[in-house]
Amino acid sequence: MAKTPKKTNRQTNKQQTDYEKLAAKFVTYFQAYDSLKEYDLKIASRRKESIENKRQWIEWLEKPEFLVAFLGSFSAGKSTVINSMLNRSILPENTKSTTAVPTYIKKGNQDFAIIRYVSNKQKQELVHLYMQEVAEEIAEIKTISLQSYNLYDEQERENLLNVINEKVNTIEDKDTLSKSLRALAYIKKIIDEWSSHPSNSKTIDDLGQLKDYVTEDAEGILFIDRVEVSVKDIDVPTDIVLVDLPGLGVANKRHQQVTKNFIEKEAKAFVVCMKPFSLLEGEEIEFLEKMNKQNPSILQRAFWLTNQWDTLLPEQRKQEESNFNEKVKSYGFKIDEDRVFKVSALVHLLLNMLRNESKLDKYDEKYFNKHKKWLLEDKYKELGGKKGVELEQLISEKLKFEGFPVFHQTLFNYLNNNAKTEFLEYGRLALQDIQDKLLNVLEPLVKEYGLDEDKDLEKIYIAEFTTNTLNELKKKLCAIIEQQAKTMRLQCTADNFTIWEGKQETKAIKHIKEKIKSLDRSDLRNELARGKHLDHIFARLPEKIEQKELPQLIEQVLIDQVRHIVYKNFSNRLLEELRKTAGNLLPKEIDDILADKLSDRDLTNRIRGLTDCLFYLYGDTIEQVGSSIADSNKKVQEKVTEKQKKMQAEGKTSIFGSIFGR
Repeated sequence: MAKTPKKTNRQTNKQQTDYEKLAAKFVTYFQAYDSLKEYDLKIASRRKESIENKRQWIEWLEKPEFLVAFLGSFSAGKSTVINSMLNRSILPENTKSTTAVPTYIKKGNQDFAIIRYVSNKQKQELVHLYMQEVAEEIAEIKTISLQSYNLYDEQERENLLNVINEKVNTIEDKDTLSKSLRALAYIKKIIDEWSSHPSNSKTIDDLGQLKDYVTEDAEGILFIDRVEVSVKDIDVPTDIVLVDLPGLGVANKRHQQVTKNFIEKEAKAFVVCMKPFSLLEGEEIEFLEKMNKQNPSILQRAFWLTNQWDTLLPEQRKQEESNFNEKVKSYGFKIDEDRVFKVSALVHLLLNMLRNESKLDKYDEKYFNKHKKWLLEDKYKELGGKKGVELEQLISEKLKFEGFPVFHQTLFNYLNNNAKTEFLEYGRLALQDIQDKLLNVLEPLVKEYGLDEDKDLEKIYIAEFTTNTLNELKKKLCAIIEQQAKTMRLQCTADNFTIWEGKQETKAIKHIKEKIKSLDRSDLRNELARGKHLDHIFARLPEKIEQKELPQLIEQVLIDQVRHIVYKNFSNRLLEELRKTAGNLLPKEIDDILADKLSDRDLTNRIRGLTDCLFYLYGDTIEQVGSSIADSNKKVQEKVTEKQKKMQAEGKTSIFGSIFGR
């Protein structure tokens, strides 16, 4: 397998410059976004959330880190593989227990570890996860609502535990509930020890104590969120972080979810650690199979490492290679042969310790002495007694044959090339998404108002305020009209003679409301955007609404109704009856006088007077609201001017210049 050339310093420096340039663009965009927010423009909550979530890109680009996850079932040798990459005995290797918390290892100036404990909220989440597991076997548990209990309160935690115990005690056959009983034991432990563990973090300078915090049998392991380890003098780039993930069989349900989420979303690369006779087996492989069906691109970040390869005989190696290929096909995995490695992590670690035996610290020295006899007397007898150049040559030959250096270099080359290029591309896409969302906010306003620079945002801000206020005005007008229409029906009903019935009221109200809602306020907003004086615009509000002939509409509805009920059904009918009865005895002069007096002229004039009374309150409302708008807008102008001065003082980049690329 050909080795990928190492990344040059020139390439690294260019990439670092790319990070800085992209981070600067994010800073500029978020300055524009934060300034834009001050104008209270309508930005959908989902759009806001999407933009805010990308703010973390600034930190990611200023301090880029590339996480490599190590995944494997119990005794697959993950810890030994990581130790071999570090050439240090940092992570505890234990055949009886597995790594139980996410452990992050990166290069630092000194050796130390930070133990991060779970918060109260995370404890609550963990109780919820265990409750769900128990409910799968014990139906009675489903009736318990965790929302009814404040787990931050000691007494309520005790109450919950008592209720759980009562439910469980009703079950006669508990022998088949081993899984649920284990989960219940964890719930009890969390509740009993809720306040016994710190809720923040602590630092340990002695890495030999790590075994007391990361393995599954460690005391208080349920209450540890993660461990961050700094290791000095290791051959790992400072921006690469090695992450020892808990197996999916660990007790802590939160850590199971962390492992799945890490592989799916966070890891820039992940190493699947396996051991002979158990290749591609376990919950981890089942999880990868499921992920591969949902998103096959995930496996493009995978490296497949079979550890302890040196323990196999030639025929066994041949058989295991065949088994591996068959399982790859059965799972439907697409695996690049250059990503498959057979190594002995332990041999690699011990050979490097032998090379630097005089420089080992006390823990590495203890670890090496534990395996030294096996290495020199059983594994490689030819190394015994060798020193200096001769020993170095033999170790180099063994390391080349062993294969671990090829894996080490291939992984880091992938991170330095593919992963970092992909990281920058994702950053550019995130930046483009921010710009697109901000353009979606501004472009409609630019088209509507013809805006071209930041000062025009003042007009947008005021115009939006005007729109909202005019909408409130229309609601008030509708309410006034509806109330007055009902009052008129009551006043126009007497002695079983009704000229304003319920159906006429409903029809008129509907007609008038439609007219009010159709009031076009775009002329007001356009005048506002063009910079016309506010007092002039709002002084004309009543006039503009009057131009829509709203009072005339109501007046006409009333006149038509009276004509129909009074004139046609009463006045006109009365005159016809007189003419029919009197015949030729009714003089023409009297007939003309009666026709004039019984016409709809006087009734119409009375209706017009009634309409004027009706719109007395209507006019007052317009005047009051118009004055309110004018006062508010003056305050808005002062506020906007103050913001603009502040932005200029802080030297912030133009919003339009940032978003529109001017």
